[in-house]
Amino acid sequence: MIIRALDAAGDWTFGMGRQNYLTGPAAIAQDVQTKIQSWLNDTFWAMNFGVDWRNLLGGKDQAAILMQVRTMILKAQGIVKINSVQANLDSNRRLFISWSVNTIYSTTETGTATT
Repeated sequence: MIIRALDAAGDWTFGMGRQNYLTGPAAIAQDVQTKIQSWLNDTFWAMNFGVDWRNLLGGKDQAAILMQVRTMILKAQGIVKINSVQANLDSNRRLFISWSVNTIYSTTETGTATT
């Protein structure tokens, strides 16, 4: 798997040739994070893709959030197993999704996505 790298602001990186791409476990970790942060009906080429954050955020159904996040994680290439997914809401009403997965590279990748 090869995927274009993102910078700290979540934008694609350019100008450094092959160094702007990720491969292996790093590519899988970034793909998972990107899929978790995708909103349903946000792109014209994939209207049914993404998490329905518009209807889930602000609600009290954490199980529905975790189920949709798990579904998106499983859509990422190279995922063998989901070890854990947790959702935490901070005092500023920001939702942090923490995840841990096993990959086809026999590694455990972890990450946090913010919505």
